[in-house]
Amino acid sequence: MELSTLSDTELLTRIREDDADALEVLLGRHYKLVHGVAFRLSGSSSDAQDITQDVLVRAARSIRSFQGKSKFSTWLYRIATNAAYDFGKRKGREARLKQAATEDYELNKVVGNNEDLSKTIQAALVKLSDKEREAVVLTFYEGLTHAEVAQILGCAETTVSWRVFTAKRKLKHLLKF
Repeated sequence: MELSTLSDTELLTRIREDDADALEVLLGRHYKLVHGVAFRLSGSSSDAQDITQDVLVRAARSIRSFQGKSKFSTWLYRIATNAAYDFGKRKGREARLKQAATEDYELNKVVGNNEDLSKTIQAALVKLSDKEREAVVLTFYEGLTHAEVAQILGCAETTVSWRVFTAKRKLKHLLKF
């Protein structure tokens, strides 16, 4: 049977049986998901690439500890979130992002096309607190429910709702909608 046709659960079973090809297929299947989260949390393409590689290495090393109590993607989101924070701490991301956001926002005050709009939204996203940005990215960009986000972030569902609410209010002000 072709590995790419197997479910995540079936691939995990094969991985536990030391099938390296199954690991490659499983992580490859979720690469875009991880990179998207990394980009939206870091605000930088090059940082997102580094974070994504870190996430894939962490996941490969600890995949046997995945117990299946949640979806594999939920477990991977958590690793991605932690890796983004770790990366930010190592690189002093906070200062760089705020400076880049200010510069990007000034350059994109007038939105002329979808690419400009995307840049303007990304510049506004990095002005949110890390926790608010996490909630927005996982809820709106990744399409997860508040319950799933709460599980990933290790907080109450009401906390996620509050973070999304405050983030939306801030974004509305930042984007002048």
